[in-house]
Amino acid sequence: MDGLAQIEARLCECGADYFADFPSGPVNVTLLSENVRPASTLYRFQLNAGQQARAVLVKIPTSREEQELRQGRDDLPRPRRPQLGAPIAAADKYQLEYQALSAIQQSFERLDDPRFRVIRLLDFLPQQRAIVMEFLPSHTLKQLVARASRPYLWRGAPDMRQALYHVGAWLAVYHALPRQEHTQVRQADRPAFVASIGRFARFLGETLGDRPFFDQVARQVIRRAETTLPEQLLLGLAHGDFALRNILIGEGDVVTVLDTLARWVAPIYEDIAYFLVGLKANRLQVFSQGTAFSARQLAGYEHHFLAGYFHEQAAPLETIRLFEVQVLLDKWCSLAVLVQTGRRGQFKTLQMTLINRYCRRLVRQLLADGAA
Repeated sequence: MDGLAQIEARLCECGADYFADFPSGPVNVTLLSENVRPASTLYRFQLNAGQQARAVLVKIPTSREEQELRQGRDDLPRPRRPQLGAPIAAADKYQLEYQALSAIQQSFERLDDPRFRVIRLLDFLPQQRAIVMEFLPSHTLKQLVARASRPYLWRGAPDMRQALYHVGAWLAVYHALPRQEHTQVRQADRPAFVASIGRFARFLGETLGDRPFFDQVARQVIRRAETTLPEQLLLGLAHGDFALRNILIGEGDVVTVLDTLARWVAPIYEDIAYFLVGLKANRLQVFSQGTAFSARQLAGYEHHFLAGYFHEQAAPLETIRLFEVQVLLDKWCSLAVLVQTGRRGQFKTLQMTLINRYCRRLVRQLLADGAA
């Protein structure tokens, strides 16, 4: 019996225990969809018992070897790139994620804030490295942002002001949660931030063949960091992947957040910057070269998100811009490796050209904003 069949058998046998209104006994299980992501695969099943029906989501992490195979890389050696967090083996990832999501579920349930909802964990399958959780019928923030882009405006842009405010508020609450047993401190001070900028700039300068540009970026960021950042940085429990695709927006702009291992305590500005770079350098914006969303539109999104996080207090924009540059350089390193070690062709060359052009412009813009 293969892994998927074993999961289906488990759902059939134990599904009645997941939901209080299910009658006892085995349930009927139907696979509805399969969503293959770079780092995981999500299976959505429907469980039927008597007159009751529920959908559940099963998440299985992907090994590094499987990720490279999915990305269609050549037999070229994959260069070791610098990155903010150390990679983790798939065998360990699912267990840490289950522990993290369980702790978050308990914390947010105690908070009982109507703006936030947690996904209820239902089961844990060690042999298949699978997490079973309830399925929430909602949109990801990535989907809502895409609907607000210029190509889709004829459908009517969604009003995301309150949703973004709630997302910022959720992140502030999350950052204040207590660390877990497996959580470690990372990049706790200014020297660590400065060192990361140097590593990213050197790698990109060598990989993309433009050391003067990246050396100049590093000098500017490091000079500003020395005058802007305190020696010891403000830390919080880091999400680590606070991406638009991992944020669900339900009815009434209720926010649910997925995909965290709670591995690190890190500067709070990392997650803030990760989210903002995800907005400003989303796929539509990069490949349209900045025409999918207006600068005013993106500035409005940023304003509502930061207002939610800082509770209407002034956001430290100079500091945030420095961390946005750091996050952008980190993502740029990843994209450079992915494109250059993937299958060759004119499309890959065009992709990298568009990515490089847009990222250069965004870096300059972030540095200019930080100096204002």
